[in-house]
Amino acid sequence: ETKPLWPGFWTNESLHAERESLGLDNFNKRYRCSPMDESEMTFRREWFEGDESHPGCLDRTRSFGQLPKDDDSNDLDLFEALGFDPASGLATRFAAFPTFVLNSIVKGGDPGKDTRYVIDAYRAQVGVEWLLDIMLDGNPQIPHPGFYRKYGFDVCKVEKNGFTNLMLTHHRITEAKRKGIRIETHETGRNKLDPISGVKGMEAIFRDGLVSIPYKTDRDQKLAKEIIDQFVYFSFDRSGRRKSLPDYTMAFWFSALAIRAANQHSHTGRNL
Repeated sequence: ETKPLWPGFWTNESLHAERESLGLDNFNKRYRCSPMDESEMTFRREWFEGDESHPGCLDRTRSFGQLPKDDDSNDLDLFEALGFDPASGLATRFAAFPTFVLNSIVKGGDPGKDTRYVIDAYRAQVGVEWLLDIMLDGNPQIPHPGFYRKYGFDVCKVEKNGFTNLMLTHHRITEAKRKGIRIETHETGRNKLDPISGVKGMEAIFRDGLVSIPYKTDRDQKLAKEIIDQFVYFSFDRSGRRKSLPDYTMAFWFSALAIRAANQHSHTGRNL
């Protein structure tokens, strides 16, 4: 996702190491000439990391890929929603990777009061067949076990665009739907500001610590920091074009939309 402008002086590896050393905030100021005005920030870093006024969202007892447990050490009975941002057709420095975020809430839970548990996240620049492998059955060549095969998610919410339209006509998607796998779309194309207002609508759940992000090992912490950085730097211009790299943010939003829709259906007789 980064391409050195002076590769003879800065390699991709050395830039990533510098970013890890400085932190994304200082790295963007020094090397990208893109400082972020606090007034432009939708999400605050302290909401995720916690401070005297905020409980934080980091779960130091759990790793990515592990389900949260109840007080008796049993896996919680969860409604699992996979958000998928295909992130296609972009050729700018903010071009994103196709990204999956598996989000969840306790079945029968209230999205206004109960915690969302991030279970897993994955992003990769691969073709349609491998994206379907990641979503469904897995592929040892990637390697990835497949979100449905490993977790049996309840629904997958996908951004609707030209790429997705082609992908969703694939015979593997047709076969998956015949098996009862729910794959739904969310259309943002007609309302370019939809992602801005929609993502900003998630402020409270992070501010109030109603999101649990795995943070147990060094590997978990690295992935969690990538996700958090994207939320903190989430930015679109007034026309709806992205000014930052928001793929994890968008994928989380799609999963949150699925959780909200399931909760609304529960009030009409369809439970989470």
